[in-house]
Amino acid sequence: MHLLRKPAELLVWLTSLLLALSSRGSLASDNEIKTFSVGGNNSDLISTLEEIQEYIVNGSGGYFRLAIANGEYYFTGPNATALATFYNVSHISIVGEEQGSTVIHGGGEAGFVFREVNNLTLANLTFSNCSSLQNSTTTRDREPGNLSFVEFSSALYIESCSDINVESTTVTSSNAVGLAMFNNYGTNTFSNAVFSSNLHPPSDSGSSGYGGGGVILEFSFCRPGYLSCNNSDPVEVSNASFDFSDCSFTGNNASSQGLDVFSVYPHGTEHMGFGNGGGLAVYFRGRSINNSVTLRNCEISYNWAEFGGGLYVDFGDESRGNVFRHTSDGESLSVIGLNGPFAGVNPCLTQSVGGGVMVLFYYYPPDPFLWPGYYANVSGNVVEFSGTYINSNGACWGGGVSVLSSRSLPGSPQTNSVSFNNCSFEQNKAVSSAAMDINVLRPDASRGELLTPTITDCVFSNNTAYSHSSSHIPNLRGYQFGIGALCLNSISANFSGRNYFSDNQGGGLVVSGADIFVSEGSSLVFERNNG
Repeated sequence: MHLLRKPAELLVWLTSLLLALSSRGSLASDNEIKTFSVGGNNSDLISTLEEIQEYIVNGSGGYFRLAIANGEYYFTGPNATALATFYNVSHISIVGEEQGSTVIHGGGEAGFVFREVNNLTLANLTFSNCSSLQNSTTTRDREPGNLSFVEFSSALYIESCSDINVESTTVTSSNAVGLAMFNNYGTNTFSNAVFSSNLHPPSDSGSSGYGGGGVILEFSFCRPGYLSCNNSDPVEVSNASFDFSDCSFTGNNASSQGLDVFSVYPHGTEHMGFGNGGGLAVYFRGRSINNSVTLRNCEISYNWAEFGGGLYVDFGDESRGNVFRHTSDGESLSVIGLNGPFAGVNPCLTQSVGGGVMVLFYYYPPDPFLWPGYYANVSGNVVEFSGTYINSNGACWGGGVSVLSSRSLPGSPQTNSVSFNNCSFEQNKAVSSAAMDINVLRPDASRGELLTPTITDCVFSNNTAYSHSSSHIPNLRGYQFGIGALCLNSISANFSGRNYFSDNQGGGLVVSGADIFVSEGSSLVFERNNG
């Protein structure tokens, strides 16, 4: 059983649950699924959702299927989001007739919200320009005991739910995050889903919220908007799985919108959840244990964010034994391409890092006098890229990929791992580390052990490291510019199989303060690199 609430909330929640069960009269196993149908008339959707909410209030506990025929549904008005908010119910399905032909338009003012739903299915739907204002886990006032959280806009919002199935569904054209998920558990699957053109709200829109980007998937330290959150009592989620297959994350923008992303070394209540992962941002934070996120045959392209233009993966706090995989089945390509700043824009003006991908391990404990009770243990986590084509991405540094990691805590072994197997890095661009940058974060913070990534049977070809005025390159102490397809800066790497470097402008491999370990029978091949 997964308890995602703080102990102080638990008694209240259990009491409400017992009252709800007694009012419903029968347990879940005795319920039958009731079907509600919408036949293509816009007003039918509104009236049917009203009927469903009445059905829930009268004690059904959920157990319904909403079948929506092909059509264009304009879902707006002051009560629209309330009608599409589902809380503490089970076994609900919203199913369209056909993806792309069953379209729900939110008009920028209405979205769908699911909290504490057990067994949720969304299928054959298109959500266009949907948005609802929600609390985030990003703190505006970071003083302990005086928290305030940034609000953000989300087209679909799913929190503390289990066993989610999203199939053949599109979320598009929102001035919001396409899909925001916080602290969900169980077995969750996403197949043939599309997240496209979800942008941050324009500055002149009058919106009080932030947002933008394809998907946020967060195991968080604090519950969104939970003002009593403290640094000694994180949310715990364990043994959850999220599997994305044949999904597309394209044309999304997750700008930080002026929030100072460089001022936060993330830990505990001090969290920054914007400006990361234009296509997909994954946070293993709080007490996240033995969870897995897998992307198989997915495309991540034409996205932008300050950190991880296409994809951002973050480990912190007490995240242990979690796994992130980006892989291909060998028949279809898993592509991370064309992410980063817009054409003609100097990437260092936006301080972008990891044009295609950014992976971050951060677990330096803060001052115990300022953060009493906080504990950091980031260990046994695994990141794997296999059969991934990383091409034509751009950033200030780490054009294709940026891997940043703290040292382990003093006296503790380094048990996190990152590997790239049978990957291709082509035509990526950056001022430094055109294809991939591997670097230590806050090297003076600890004397513990460093991460040692493994690179197997990879190709680095036609990547370009180029120079820009250093006045546009802040926070880059120790970097050299205009060099390196792959740069190892203070972090060593293992190489196995045949790794091939060819036709890279700025050089193939640059090593500074690090070692390279080539396994027996393996080779590093360099041809026609320049620089």
